[in-house]
Amino acid sequence: MSLEKIEAYIQVLCDQIRWKKAHGSIAKEMENHITDRRDALMADGMEEDVATVQAIAETGDAAQIGMELDRTHRPKPQWGLLLAATVLLAIGVALRAAVSGGEVSVGAVAVPVVGLGVLCAVYFVDFTLIGKRPFAVYAVAVLVLCIVGGFGARVNGVAHWGAFGYAISVAVLMLPMPVVLAGVLFAVRGKKYVGVMICLLACAVLGFLPVTWRSVSASIQFMAIGFIMICVAIGKEEWFGIKRSRGFLLAVVPIVVIGFLLVCSDNVQYFSRRLAVAFNPVLEPFELGYMSLFAREVAAGARLFGAADISVNTAAASVMPHFATGELMLMSVLAKLGWAAFAAVLLVFLVFIVKGLLHCLRQRSALGLMVSLGVWMSLVMQFATYVAYNLGFQFLSPIALPFVSFGNAALIINCALVGLMLSVFRTGALVRDSDLKRQGDTVYRRVLEYLYKNS
Repeated sequence: MSLEKIEAYIQVLCDQIRWKKAHGSIAKEMENHITDRRDALMADGMEEDVATVQAIAETGDAAQIGMELDRTHRPKPQWGLLLAATVLLAIGVALRAAVSGGEVSVGAVAVPVVGLGVLCAVYFVDFTLIGKRPFAVYAVAVLVLCIVGGFGARVNGVAHWGAFGYAISVAVLMLPMPVVLAGVLFAVRGKKYVGVMICLLACAVLGFLPVTWRSVSASIQFMAIGFIMICVAIGKEEWFGIKRSRGFLLAVVPIVVIGFLLVCSDNVQYFSRRLAVAFNPVLEPFELGYMSLFAREVAAGARLFGAADISVNTAAASVMPHFATGELMLMSVLAKLGWAAFAAVLLVFLVFIVKGLLHCLRQRSALGLMVSLGVWMSLVMQFATYVAYNLGFQFLSPIALPFVSFGNAALIINCALVGLMLSVFRTGALVRDSDLKRQGDTVYRRVLEYLYKNS
């Protein structure tokens, strides 16, 4: 009878709260509050039923409390970031038209509209699904990479998978992989050093797969993001349950090993050469440094408004419209529209990035923190490499400039990622990590049992 009275009280209270996702955590908190007060009254000699009625009475009127909680427990709409994303998509359409000579195809408008629809749809998705089935998500991600890389066509040596007139590369598929890693990080919380090693192994597998199919830059960018995410988790000592110093030391070991293997490999000369040319493209003006020199010339001759003053390297200038459709779109904006347009695009991006970071840091849920941080760093890495490449520092090949550059698959995936990040910001405040059924616990136990039986 005592339990039924508490449940009836909580049911009336929850009926006043329109956001059903908040019912679980509120019901649990109210039940704990009432039972704690009931137990205290029973300790003073009161009968259980009487103590329950007294505890409920002291809590207050269920309907009134429910209405008060309804005002505070609602999704937090992310109108500002949604508006910023919409503005960036519109800017992308306008810039594509500008660098293409004023011509705007139906696809150039339709794809951003579809992307905005995908963003809004994912915005209402429950992001906690990533934490409930993290290893299943990871297995699917590895399988998709293997299918595209193993059976896709080769375009300049890079694996692509084409369908319905469109193509997606292994590099573009690496964009959502930080979210996949976030699920693994969440699954191994509290697993001490074994948990760190599982995360490092998961990061290494995802990071090295693209290398097999000539997407080295995408691999380096993902590995950098993954390393930062693992270090953030290690920095929170309660995450793995280990000391920071030992955790950081364990995380650095794979970096040292990878560096050693790179030095010993046949590719070390190529990477050394590419890094040297990135800083000083004059070293190879007709090979690796060719477009880098042209990008720097554009930057040097650019005006505040209007076309840049480009007097040399006419061969590069003649092929600029081709590059404007992909990796060097911002350079084309600088060459045709000037520093004002270039700075305006960067300013909108920076506002979006700063606001996104502030929201990431406010996440109380471990899963919400890692998912939003993974998306945020993926966007930042794309933005940083794209801007650096377009200003003449061309060490890492950019994947895309989110929302703006050409590339339908990258645009749709980035829209989905931003929608997922905004979903975290919208509902993450009420997510309780302890309420999530973590598949990682089961997988972790099975791995340990297997190692124990075969040791």
